[in-house]
Amino acid sequence: MSCFVRNCKNIKRLMPVDSQITFHRFPKDDVRFREWLCSIDLGWNLNNIKWSENMFICSEHFNEQDF
Repeated sequence: MSCFVRNCKNIKRLMPVDSQITFHRFPKDDVRFREWLCSIDLGWNLNNIKWSENMFICSEHFNEQDF
């Protein structure tokens, strides 16, 4: 799995076993899904993005209070 955020190079299978970076699937709920998309700078038309079970964001893009 890889991070969906533009220019993020984090790919789980390439990370060291002891890496502290975690990956989080986008919420299925459309409202929350759109909130997550708006909170990251994709530079794309957000209306064209549909939820997929293969969409993840790595922990590098969350604040500590988000957890």
